[in-house]
Amino acid sequence: MRSLRTILMVALALIAFTAGVATAGGMKAAGEVVKADTTGKSIVLNVDGKQVTMTVSDQAAQTLANLKPGDKVTVSYEEAGGKQTVSAIEKPM
Repeated sequence: MRSLRTILMVALALIAFTAGVATAGGMKAAGEVVKADTTGKSIVLNVDGKQVTMTVSDQAAQTLANLKPGDKVTVSYEEAGGKQTVSAIEKPM
C-alpha cells in the first residue's frame, strides 16, 4: 500500500512539472498555412485536420508576408485567456 502511494505521488509530481515546463516555455504547433493575414496580423493553420486561427505578435508578423497557402510551418505560441499568440514562425527549408 505504501509503495502504491509513493508511485502515485511521483506520478502527480511529474505531471505537475511537465505542465509547468510547457506553460513557462510556450508551446509549438506544426501545420499547413491556410491563410496569412499581414494586415490583421493573424494566421490560419490546418493542424491535424482542424483549422486554427492565431494572433501573431508584431515581431513574428514580419514573417507573414513570406507565407502562402500550403506552406508547412511550425509556430511557437503562448496561450492566455483563451487566445493563442504566435511569437515565432519557422518555415523548413
